[in-house]
Amino acid sequence: MGVAVHRVRRHLHWTQKGPAKGSRGRIFHAGLGLPTGESPERRTDVELLWSGLPEPIDLHLDGDWLYRTDRGAPSGGNTLNRAATPAAGVRGSLRRSWRAA
Repeated sequence: MGVAVHRVRRHLHWTQKGPAKGSRGRIFHAGLGLPTGESPERRTDVELLWSGLPEPIDLHLDGDWLYRTDRGAPSGGNTLNRAATPAAGVRGSLRRSWRAA
């Protein structure tokens, strides 16, 4: 649903919200370019950064800060949050990464 491009790191970030009230939303990223010798269907650079999110909707990048909104039920949802974007190969920590913005 949400998409953001990190121009410096050359990554595309996107959300998958999961079922309503399911807290199964996820945020992924992949390189802007297709890895050599790979196809769009079988690329190896797609990485799951966060899971267990309350229905993430929008994404916005400001430097190395990734902002997300969601439409989950309060208190864990219906919020604006931010986290530092993890380096390639590093998964974000749900509890320690996201802070109310």
